[in-house]
Amino acid sequence: MDREALVREITRNVLERLRGEFGRTRVLILAERDASLAATVRERLGEDVEIVFFGEASDRAPDRCVLPRLCCSDMADLALGRASNPRLVEALRLLLSGGKVDVLELSHRDYADTAPASLFALYESYEKTLASYGLTELKPKRPDAVRLRETLVTEKDVLRAKKEGVATLLLLAEAKVTPLAVDAARDLKIVLEKEY
Repeated sequence: MDREALVREITRNVLERLRGEFGRTRVLILAERDASLAATVRERLGEDVEIVFFGEASDRAPDRCVLPRLCCSDMADLALGRASNPRLVEALRLLLSGGKVDVLELSHRDYADTAPASLFALYESYEKTLASYGLTELKPKRPDAVRLRETLVTEKDVLRAKKEGVATLLLLAEAKVTPLAVDAARDLKIVLEKEY
């Protein structure tokens, strides 16, 4: 093999490795290392992510940041621009830097059936405030759900979904749904869910 061919081959190998390493989304999980937590994040973001946990050394900045659970008091603090522990300090720093933070679970929802309506509404308002800062819930992927991009959803769309084994149709927030589509969805037990 001549020198030029060797250089080309080495360059090609290095570039492939770099694409493999740097082409993956790096996710910082703001928690101690936990295999089940890493598996949950991979379920929601896909298998092709590189996971780093809080406090671990890293040679490059993360592309995404994930909080495992946001308890009620931490949620209130962040909504008011305060942080009471190192992982929340990091989340707040990322938000102040214009970054985004995902959260796997918002604990105030555990009290949806028991909390006084006004108290639950307060935490719902905190959730909206945090979303405006860039902190949003990282919802599970639903293999039985299909996203429709149509602005008019008809009975035909619902019947096609049933035929394909779909249990939930995710609709655009501005989508209009015909009365026949609503009836068909109810009869066929298909959930019509508008996204925000």
